[in-house]
Amino acid sequence: MKTIGYRDINVDVDYEFCRNVHHSAYREVVIRQFGSWDESMQDGFFREGLNRAPHKIVEIDGTPIGVVSTEIKPDCLYLSELQLLPEYQGQGIGSIIVKEQMAVAKSLNLPLRLVVLRENRAQDLYRRLGFMTTGTTEIHVKMEWRG
Repeated sequence: MKTIGYRDINVDVDYEFCRNVHHSAYREVVIRQFGSWDESMQDGFFREGLNRAPHKIVEIDGTPIGVVSTEIKPDCLYLSELQLLPEYQGQGIGSIIVKEQMAVAKSLNLPLRLVVLRENRAQDLYRRLGFMTTGTTEIHVKMEWRG
């Protein structure tokens, strides 16, 4: 297996890469769920997410392949973003990243929580790893793992 690494985002340098990852990772899901893709709306969602919590670039052997963002809250470790370029999806990389975050949550004695779009197939990954659905909205499924 190749080595997965992380580095802090430098917004001045990495903004376009992160935007590309966001749009590539979400385009199919958004079209499936909402019927269309509005680039300017998605740019807004991307900027909101980037400002919400610290992000890291995910790298394989030094090559950037995605973005991850977690935030320690008083009642949980929150996985706010996990986006991989489509060509790196389905290879177990997401599972490794989520399992790493599960270990962090366990070490903090906190549950790991996330929210996923209702049409996002990543729910299957999260369920396989032991996440339970804790609620739903019109748009999202709320999920939690307790170690």
